[in-house]
Amino acid sequence: MKNLFLVKIFTIFSLFLVCSATAGTKTISEPVLFSVIAEEEELSDFERFISQGNNLYSQGSFIQALLQYQQALKINPDNPKIINNVGVCYHRAGMTELAIKYYRQALKMDANLVNTHDNLALALHKNGNFDEALVEYRRSCDLGNQITCDWLKLNNF
Repeated sequence: MKNLFLVKIFTIFSLFLVCSATAGTKTISEPVLFSVIAEEEELSDFERFISQGNNLYSQGSFIQALLQYQQALKINPDNPKIINNVGVCYHRAGMTELAIKYYRQALKMDANLVNTHDNLALALHKNGNFDEALVEYRRSCDLGNQITCDWLKLNNF
């Protein structure tokens, strides 16, 4: 019964996010990539992989973007923002279990990545892990995500 209640609440949250999006506010209805580098004329290999990954992602080529981020990770394996981006690509490609693995790995390296908490919550929610998703939404709120805080408050969580 509790899970059915959470499904209804998360459905309401999804509608809240859609309404927020139409009002022009930032939402967390889709996983969020981190912008890791600034545009420069001469890019290092690492920056080039990130730039190509970002471009491919923005074109909807999630698997191709994933390959670029994985190349970047070979150069800098301890970058939690790129690990998040790998998770986002898996998430957008429908491989939420792999996305969850990468989101958790990124959060082990930097527990203050608000977007990664939101991304993890979205993936957990999609997989039916509502209690765990709620924990991640609360962490996101605690780290300052006002949209998530408003939603939690609105729904008495």
